[in-house]
Amino acid sequence: MASIETTKYVKKDGRTTVTYRVVWREYSNVTGSRHKQGESFTKKALADNFKSRVDLAGQCWPENWVPGMGFVEPGQIPSGLPTLDQWAPVAISARSKASERSRADYARDYRLHISPVLGEMKLDKITPALVGVWVTALRDSHTLSEKSIKNHHGLLSSMLNQALREGHIHRNPAEGLGPSTAAVKAEEQDSLTVDEYRLVLAQIQPRYRGFVECLASTGARFGEVTALPVGSLANARLSITQAWKRQPAEKGGGFKLGDPKSKKSRRTITVTKDVVAIIEQHSQGKRVGDMIFQTRSGPIRHSNFYGNIWLPAVRRARMCDAHWQEWKTVTGFVGKSRDARPVPCGCPETLQQSPDIKSLRHSHASWLIDAGVPMPVVQERLGHESIQTTIGLYTHLDEKGDARAVEAIERAFNA
Repeated sequence: MASIETTKYVKKDGRTTVTYRVVWREYSNVTGSRHKQGESFTKKALADNFKSRVDLAGQCWPENWVPGMGFVEPGQIPSGLPTLDQWAPVAISARSKASERSRADYARDYRLHISPVLGEMKLDKITPALVGVWVTALRDSHTLSEKSIKNHHGLLSSMLNQALREGHIHRNPAEGLGPSTAAVKAEEQDSLTVDEYRLVLAQIQPRYRGFVECLASTGARFGEVTALPVGSLANARLSITQAWKRQPAEKGGGFKLGDPKSKKSRRTITVTKDVVAIIEQHSQGKRVGDMIFQTRSGPIRHSNFYGNIWLPAVRRARMCDAHWQEWKTVTGFVGKSRDARPVPCGCPETLQQSPDIKSLRHSHASWLIDAGVPMPVVQERLGHESIQTTIGLYTHLDEKGDARAVEAIERAFNA
């Protein structure tokens, strides 16, 4: 049976809006399993009516109902064209340059985020309006970041481009309809000032503090730092030659060591004296080839580290000592810090944002750029394959660059 989820949102002006979302699990002949479906309404009566129609249809979308639009007149669908569900495996397998793991990720993302809405449609019946409705539905779900939505849109657009090249359709209906690059940048490039970083670092469990310092001081990716072996540091130069890679489910899942993200990601960078001391300390008693940074039971995994170490530290950094003690007294909390759910107090000396682990990498880049380090050097340290990636991500941070350019011209003419 379908059900109705009621969600209340408080707008900036104080007004409260209510959304009624009808949800159910629909069986897909393509994947052989059930996937969660949903449609949102602003009125309870409309949601109740739609819920009844879903139940009558056997936990399926009602016939001739288009998500986000309602009922439409049935059209004539050419029998010779494949549906998007039929086309997706062909388009994904055609990505010969993608790794096996990447193709598995594409198939998973398609199954979870594209197929439920567009999968049963013939290729030539996917219109820009329907793609726009789908993108809006992803955003309205409040479960995906702008970058994730952009990635899912890019996957759909690439599959439709393949269909265009092979003559199945005459245009790509997804072209130009994804989230803007500016929206992704605004969301993703959350960098910390040095003082903000120190607020978080002070709340990290001592065992993992050196690991976090290494992430921030090198700008390396999480999977690269957790894969650093003893012996990768020599004369204050750190060699990054491998990274942990998640394996496809058909290969048993889990992780294994592999090459970094790209050729340029295999790099050697100079590190600070503090990082040298941290790595030497964490390498004591280990053999060459052992991982430098580990938990007591094995490799550091992102999901566990985020939930048990990083997120509790951020939450604590967002509350001053006085309010923290007050919160513990009022709630009677005596458990581990990872189980605490305090509300940020907003005091001036506290952290005012909720950064994720990748913010350390963005922060590293912003600190370098603010200090006037050239973009090619930033690219080399971050391991970007192309300088255009570095420029595209971080040029907006280089507020002093134009002023330095003017100073250089004035020195040249006044010499």
